[in-house]
Amino acid sequence: MKRFLIKFLLLVIVFFLIFMSGIFITAKKIDFNNFPKNNVSNSSSFRAKLDYTISRNYLKNCSFLISGSSMSLNNISGEIITKRTHENVYNISSFGTKPIQTTGLLKSNLVGHPIKYLLVAFNNCDFGNTNFNINYSASNVFVNGNSIKRCWIFLETFNMVTFFSDLNDRTRFSNIVNSYKSLSFDETGSIQYDRKGFIINKERWESYHDTTGFKTFFNNTVELNGLCKENNITLFLIYLPSRSDLLSEERKKQNTIVSNKLEHQFGCSFIDLSNISLSADDYCDGTHFFKEGAENITNIILDSLHLQNRQLCLISDHK
Repeated sequence: MKRFLIKFLLLVIVFFLIFMSGIFITAKKIDFNNFPKNNVSNSSSFRAKLDYTISRNYLKNCSFLISGSSMSLNNISGEIITKRTHENVYNISSFGTKPIQTTGLLKSNLVGHPIKYLLVAFNNCDFGNTNFNINYSASNVFVNGNSIKRCWIFLETFNMVTFFSDLNDRTRFSNIVNSYKSLSFDETGSIQYDRKGFIINKERWESYHDTTGFKTFFNNTVELNGLCKENNITLFLIYLPSRSDLLSEERKKQNTIVSNKLEHQFGCSFIDLSNISLSADDYCDGTHFFKEGAENITNIILDSLHLQNRQLCLISDHK
């Protein structure tokens, strides 16, 4: 019996070594960076963004991080921030990525690099909970791990059912410039909508999000702010405007209540742009901008900051 157990254990060890050798050889021969990350999230846009992050690897030297939902992804120009601040800027935002997801990213060390500044732009559409789940641990392995780790996490969490649909989603989101289905990233990871050929959606054009769910957003942002302080990261919170014709007096009052509470809590880290009036031509719907609008709002944000000895500081007369 004892001899049988010894032989059995040796057989198990041999098979394990063969299995590990197979993983090692596979990892060396196949670039798992280019496989869809169907295990990391139920958000196709987040997976596409992760693919792009891995392929470009701009996070390695990133000092100025942009994060958040589509409010940061589409409405903030990373190129303009780069030009005006001379910082290494990367936009890691994805659709639906709210402050609580940004907190998860920082905690997971997915962005474990020399970040000095974090900018989170938001609108009322970011209030409340989110339906997107993100596997931060797996995401971190894909971004920061070696080929063996990536191969292992890929095989460990592989889902045959969704793999081929993800191949299709990855191609569609990453390469096609087509209205809201576009995830065609620029050199800093931002996405600006091109006015040419863009089809305005009537329902989106008239859509407006009220302040319901602000309490959840507020609590999540308090947690994010604490995490930034622990890591010596300067946080900028930008309350973006909606199209002015959508703002009734009652809606303006609701936004003002939100602004006052955020300013009281976060002080000069908070910049309120919710009531500024941009041209309707800058908008492609109620809250998203075309490229020109994104550039305009980014310049307005940076005009509320000033550059001094390559350190970003808030303007002293900001109220």
